[in-house]
Amino acid sequence: MVDALKVSCNSYFYQLGLLIGVDAWATAAEQMGFGRRTGIDLPTEEPGVLPNRNYLDRVFGVKGWSNGMMLNLAIGQGDLLVTPLQMARYVMVIANRGWCYRPHMVHKLYDPARHQYYKQQIAREDAAITAQSFEVIHEGMYRVVNAAGGTGRASRLEEVHVCGKTGTAQNPHGEPHAWFVGFAPAQNPEVAISVLLENAGGGGANSAPLAGMMLKRYFANQMMPAVKKAAPDSQTIALR
Repeated sequence: MVDALKVSCNSYFYQLGLLIGVDAWATAAEQMGFGRRTGIDLPTEEPGVLPNRNYLDRVFGVKGWSNGMMLNLAIGQGDLLVTPLQMARYVMVIANRGWCYRPHMVHKLYDPARHQYYKQQIAREDAAITAQSFEVIHEGMYRVVNAAGGTGRASRLEEVHVCGKTGTAQNPHGEPHAWFVGFAPAQNPEVAISVLLENAGGGGANSAPLAGMMLKRYFANQMMPAVKKAAPDSQTIALR
């Protein structure tokens, strides 16, 4: 799986999808937050579409679909619909090995009448998946960005180790949509990122470089060499 993630090998995930089947796939996807709103404080958030067995029976009929649909679903194609925010949350769960904080736009509110701040309540959400299950995904996402032949090399930073995954979502109405999701640093992650460029083509060629630029800006202060303070001038000390 590590190498399949590194080179974005669809055929590996075709076989894996057929092996686990629709029910197990949909259960895991639901645990990772797909098919429902993240709970961010925005009134127009969309839940996306998670095509579980009930969905497929309703849309295609009980005998109108087969497990072969997993070939598409296993690589994020088919009837699966997700938002960039859901993907960022998904990456947070991976980065934290099974949990994340509910995303918010507002950190705190200020009441000028009372001269008081009200902080947003930050809720922790668990995916109910063992931490060990994420180790192979961490390694694969690390190689996507940092190993020779990885599809996300364009997001690589010299000073901070980035973990990521590229995606190229086929679009029947035009050019594919370019995806990149990731987190950094690889050890002790502090930021997750989700980049979607509609009709832009391949994720590795288009979204990965943009993600690298954004992460470089985020970590700019940490990547700057430390400035050594000059020793106080002896004459200045004497005059004080």
